[in-house]
Amino acid sequence: MGWMQRLKSESCMRLIRTGLPRHVLRHLIFTHNIGVGSRVLDVGCGRGDLVRFFNQLGIKTSGIDERYKRVAVGLRETPSLDLQDGPLNEMVSTFHDKFDLVIVRRFGEYENSLFSPESFETTAMLLSLIKAGGSLVFLQKREYGSEYEITGHVGDCFRKHLDNYPVECQVAEFPDKLLHRKSFRRFFSKRPRAGYFTASVTLNEKAARSPEKWLYIAEAASMKFRVPCCIWSAEKFITEQKKRPAA
Repeated sequence: MGWMQRLKSESCMRLIRTGLPRHVLRHLIFTHNIGVGSRVLDVGCGRGDLVRFFNQLGIKTSGIDERYKRVAVGLRETPSLDLQDGPLNEMVSTFHDKFDLVIVRRFGEYENSLFSPESFETTAMLLSLIKAGGSLVFLQKREYGSEYEITGHVGDCFRKHLDNYPVECQVAEFPDKLLHRKSFRRFFSKRPRAGYFTASVTLNEKAARSPEKWLYIAEAASMKFRVPCCIWSAEKFITEQKKRPAA
């Protein structure tokens, strides 16, 4: 079976268990013009399942993650994978060639307010890794708690975050299919469907900057905001503060 067929099939048979629906994988590849020989970086790669999947499609893919145990498991299963763990600034310095696509899934600096200095600095470092014409894509799972509460950032959080850089953000929604058991129940209860969304930017020649200039933009952006990006991140911050022992 060719790699195009693997992505077009909606069956449960997958080359590798990436954990991502095929229509999301198709979006990542075709919308961002990724093909054989392209270079991709998976930020928050975990065990490297997506890295392994892309490599078998002929897409040269590297992965980085802060969770060294997950990376260790992936390298134990497939030692040939290009996976790294550690502080982002140290990992960034090891890449000598720029990427056509950087995918950000789960990474610590984005798990709180997207208006924090840490999140702006992280985005600046990732933008510096992308070649002209390449893209940065935030891929997020959308989940709902009780009473329709969103348990994470929404697309608008990333749009406002990325609007501070000289790029244009595009948000795309990918709700779970109705055949999904949870989606079927939500449909009849008139509750919103869970799924995925992406917030992406593409760097043209004019948008490309040196690492120092990207960091300068990030520093200026972090000084604009004194409130969290959304209610969810504000409540999470308050909860974490309450858990900390009193000085």
